[in-house]
Amino acid sequence: MSPLADEDPQEYPKGTLALGASDVTQLVAEVPGWRVENNGLVRDFEFKAFDDAFSFLTRVALLAETKSHHPDIWNSWNKVSLRFWTHT
Repeated sequence: MSPLADEDPQEYPKGTLALGASDVTQLVAEVPGWRVENNGLVRDFEFKAFDDAFSFLTRVALLAETKSHHPDIWNSWNKVSLRFWTHT
């Protein structure tokens, strides 16, 4: 696992400049399965059945709440898509 994948999300002060495209490209390479899309970090997951997908979605929601870092979450039967982005 990459060092980036081991990091916790952190809040930066309002007005902090976003990373440049080359920095984003370099960092996203450290987290396999994730991609940059519409200025967000996106990953799709597929499960055997709806209950597996919804269980995963619920665990993500609870973890996101503890980190105060809430993704957009999309669910369709056995599929879940997560999208994170910065608010700064």
